[in-house]
Amino acid sequence: MAKNTMGSLSWGLQNKGALNSSERLKVIKNLAFLQSREVYDRLRYQLGILKPAPMDFRDFELPDSAMVSDAVELAEEEQCQALFYHCWRTYYFAALIAQHDKISFDAENLLVSSMLHDIGLTDHADVTPLNKCCFAVSGGAGAKKILITKGYSPEISNQIGEAISLHLNLHVPRHKHGEIAYLLARGACCDVFGAGVRRIHRSSIETLLQTYPRDGVEKALGFGTADHMPNSRAHFMGKLFGGKSPPTPF
Repeated sequence: MAKNTMGSLSWGLQNKGALNSSERLKVIKNLAFLQSREVYDRLRYQLGILKPAPMDFRDFELPDSAMVSDAVELAEEEQCQALFYHCWRTYYFAALIAQHDKISFDAENLLVSSMLHDIGLTDHADVTPLNKCCFAVSGGAGAKKILITKGYSPEISNQIGEAISLHLNLHVPRHKHGEIAYLLARGACCDVFGAGVRRIHRSSIETLLQTYPRDGVEKALGFGTADHMPNSRAHFMGKLFGGKSPPTPF
């Protein structure tokens, strides 16, 4: 991955994730892309062309591995319940969108990425404070370090760290960054903005929200309240949204 790729770990560690003028424009373009994709989905849904994935989220078999157990345990210990539940919804929304779009993916790596993707919002020792680094960059670097320290593959640890660092781009092209980074961004955007929700059957969404309620997620994610590093992606998007939380998507 090129060092100057916005959202990558190498990009973020050069300048702590501060955006330049062209990168701020790219964030705006990515937001516009998400909106255009939702308009397209809405039109196809209304015409009966888009068929929501019928699979219930509970039908997905969770990967049973030491890395998954470690990630889930760490996420539950370090995060409040609202943020922890957001991680679970991120995974299942990503998996359901993948099922609709017929995308094969490594469930273990996606689940670990989902569990740790907001660790940059915590006070974990391996995470740089919010006001000193973009939380997705510090979270990606921290997750990579944690996994390597626990003895997991440096290659897999780096893939997960990159996916976490990239997810705040909102639009993460699959052909450039792979399935895990693409799906992590899709899952997180679905939970926060409702992006892609028409690709998932309503009954599955309702059951998922009952199992992992969204109560308190806006506060946990720090919309308009967190002390983000100036000119980071989160800080810039907060200014674009006027310091307000996105409308509840469900």
